[in-house]
Amino acid sequence: MDLLIIGCGRMGGWFARHLKALGHHVTLYDKNVRKAKALSERISVSYTRDPAEERPAGVVIAVPVSGYRDVFKEISEWNFRPRWVLEVSSVKSPVMGLIRRARRKGLNVIMIHPLFGPSTRDLRETVTAHVGPRSRGYERRLIRSLLPGTKIVEVDPLLHDEAMCYGLLLPHILGLAYALTLRDSPRVTRRLMTNSMRHAINLSLISVSESPAFYDPHVFFRSSCKRVYRNFLRNLTSLTVLITRGDVEKSLAVARRGLVR
Repeated sequence: MDLLIIGCGRMGGWFARHLKALGHHVTLYDKNVRKAKALSERISVSYTRDPAEERPAGVVIAVPVSGYRDVFKEISEWNFRPRWVLEVSSVKSPVMGLIRRARRKGLNVIMIHPLFGPSTRDLRETVTAHVGPRSRGYERRLIRSLLPGTKIVEVDPLLHDEAMCYGLLLPHILGLAYALTLRDSPRVTRRLMTNSMRHAINLSLISVSESPAFYDPHVFFRSSCKRVYRNFLRNLTSLTVLITRGDVEKSLAVARRGLVR
């Protein structure tokens, strides 16, 4: 199948390599032509300066949320319609209006969120969120053909985004905060590394390895996310007070119950 990948960042690169390995003919496009050319040379696929000339059967959108408006505008102006457009944004609320408009113009937009990173090699241990399906059977068959082995979980867009506040955005903020705090620690701390510290550093490494575009304010600073951050800060302040008093036992019990629910 002739497929076009729009966006040549880390996830766009992953999709290009993966889909090529499945036997598809992959073409890359990025508004930064040098980026598309460099990636195409690294993985031996073609790139284009004018995606409308390619007439692909399917399109994968792997750009930051802030770039969705331009991408959908460009696709809607093509003089043909691909069979499907797969968008893989990590949150859906900021782009739902654009997706609805694109669908009204005849684009078959399918929303997924691969809950794995660009270093993934084996899809058998992965989960992919299938968000707000319109044609359940067709979309699931397509996802299975493009991501064979992944577990597909169907979810409502709003529920998906609420889950991502806790499962993606807050952990990244925590990782960055720990990395910044560790910067001010004495060097001996790093030589006396505990298991807890290793886990925290692993989280920090994930956070700092992301490109600045990952921390798009459209994603990280929506009102629902701000509520989660404020709740976390309240809990952190409360725990600090309790630990100072030597009275953290009740909070530990509540936290443990929350984790085993």
